[in-house]
Amino acid sequence: MYSWRVGSSARILVVDDDADLGAVVVAQLERAGYGARHVLTAESGLEALESGSFDLLVSDLRLPGMDGMALLGAVRARWSDVPVIMLTAHGSIPLAVEAMTAGAAGFLIKPYDRAELAAQVDKALCSHAWHAERPPERNLHGMIGNAAPMRSVKADITKAARAQSTVLLRGETGTGKEVAARAIHRQSKRRTAPFVAVHCAALPEPLLESELFGYVKGAFTGATHDRPGRVALAEGGTLFLDEIGDIQPSMQVKLLRLLQRGEYEPVGESRTRRADVRFIAATHRDLDAMVANGEFRDDLYYRLSVIPIWLPPLRVIREDIPDLARVSLKRLAKERGGPDPSISEGGMARLVAHDFPGNVRELENLIERMVVLYDGATIDAAKVEHALRRQEPKYTCGAPSAADLASLDADAEDGKRRALVEALSKSKGNRSRAARLLGISRRTLYNWMERFELDSGPRTGQ
Repeated sequence: MYSWRVGSSARILVVDDDADLGAVVVAQLERAGYGARHVLTAESGLEALESGSFDLLVSDLRLPGMDGMALLGAVRARWSDVPVIMLTAHGSIPLAVEAMTAGAAGFLIKPYDRAELAAQVDKALCSHAWHAERPPERNLHGMIGNAAPMRSVKADITKAARAQSTVLLRGETGTGKEVAARAIHRQSKRRTAPFVAVHCAALPEPLLESELFGYVKGAFTGATHDRPGRVALAEGGTLFLDEIGDIQPSMQVKLLRLLQRGEYEPVGESRTRRADVRFIAATHRDLDAMVANGEFRDDLYYRLSVIPIWLPPLRVIREDIPDLARVSLKRLAKERGGPDPSISEGGMARLVAHDFPGNVRELENLIERMVVLYDGATIDAAKVEHALRRQEPKYTCGAPSAADLASLDADAEDGKRRALVEALSKSKGNRSRAARLLGISRRTLYNWMERFELDSGPRTGQ
């Protein structure tokens, strides 16, 4: 069994406000063959991590000032490759679950057995041993992240790119399936040829067929000229079939023929054409259940699922949230032509703690919302919490009731009023600047001011 201690002496930082207990933990770790250092506070721990090189952090949960959970969030945000083991004398299952959910690599309840500590440390370091053997590529053609599941996905993508086999990308909505498809294409031998995407769920069946296969002049009313389809446009390259689980049975038959034989006919033409394309498909739906229920052809499923790759949801790769957030901030700064907006450690920790059911897409939207709402201000934990509350639905399932809708309308109006007040305050009463800050026209601004009975006060401009 591989051990971190083989050929490597890991350095471990211990954070505990009890000097005697901290010294005991250091002594136990040193007897186990590790290098260890003890500090008394979370703040001192962050300074030590900033100035030194540590491979693992062992921290008490109860600390003066910044507590252990806040320290865990800060470490995950800034040093995602440093595993954290939490210690507490007040342990409980909920605390353990909270710590593990927040990204802890292990959790021990005092008093603990020395061998248990050594085993937890060794396990955590072994799980991160990949870092010592090969520095990972953090951004693979737009695929950002270094958590273990993402490293596995990147490895699968690199292998899949070398082949010509059909790839089926599966995962929840917003996990970045099209980004993964483009990463496969950009590493493949077909990278100099086109990458063509088709969103199958966005088109009704007749339009999907003509979009895919094209049509000839006179094929239907309005077909005044020949038009090549996406298959022809992707010749020599990659055709990405997004939301493949939403296509109708009759279209499934035509796709099966394309995948099996590389043959198709444009709408209105009887001559068979050949396609030289590499297929990548994606879906958030449970195709196995659809096959079992007769909703999706099993032969098409097997043709698509030659190389299946699962994209992990964001709640499984929380340690990648800081990198994803920073990339979004940098992109928005470039688009807006200003300096990079900043997120405080507390704000980043709150982002890491959120489940993000909409995954990367939800994170990107939230970052953009905060940049717009808090123009120029550092985004702290309170601002993240406020932005998250703004997006929470007021009902959980089924159609909203009249009371739900009234509540949502009231919330929307209240949000508009608060945004208007904030924009007028920031612009010092300059209505044109306030309208620009809100992204609305001056006429709309005047309408809002009249509706909410607001006056900008002394005007500094129009």
